[in-house]
Amino acid sequence: RLVENIDLQKAAFSPIGSDAVPFSGIFDGNGKTIRGLRVDEADEMYVGLFAYLRNSVIKNLTVEVEQVNGRVDVGGLAGYANDTVIDNCGVRAASPESSIMGTSRVGGLVGTASETTITNSYAEVAVQGSTLVAGLVGSYSGSTSTYVENCYATGDVTSTNTEQKTHVEVGGLIGNAQKADIRNCFATGYIQATGL
Repeated sequence: RLVENIDLQKAAFSPIGSDAVPFSGIFDGNGKTIRGLRVDEADEMYVGLFAYLRNSVIKNLTVEVEQVNGRVDVGGLAGYANDTVIDNCGVRAASPESSIMGTSRVGGLVGTASETTITNSYAEVAVQGSTLVAGLVGSYSGSTSTYVENCYATGDVTSTNTEQKTHVEVGGLIGNAQKADIRNCFATGYIQATGL
């Protein structure tokens, strides 16, 4: 449980957890904000405040992003979330220049969400990548018991792909959604992409 706001002061930050040792547990942000998040790991997978979540609950947390830069599975809150519940969480830009950047599976909140429920959450930050890029979640794969509800994204979404015959899968809310139950969600950002 977070008891105070945290200011990372734009210092280089190493994401919490990894695919080998994921964060598994309950993190209650208690309505607090983590400010000044800067992650610069352009060659890495699983990049965000949390690198990799599994069997977790993340709730009541706001992350204010300066810059998050990775390769694959990149998000402001988490790069990858599996079998996790995310509730009442948000990612917002610290300035107009702030953004979430990667190559593939890039989202304002989460890069990839697998069998994960996301509720009452948002992303207000620009997102940039080549494929599977979106304002909230880059790639979402649900199950019969998971869903996305009462969520929104307002950041502009840009695909850096330049190949005409490429499936870029870019969206305002979700880039690619499989077995997805999406309820009462919206996106308002400008989307720019080249491809199919």
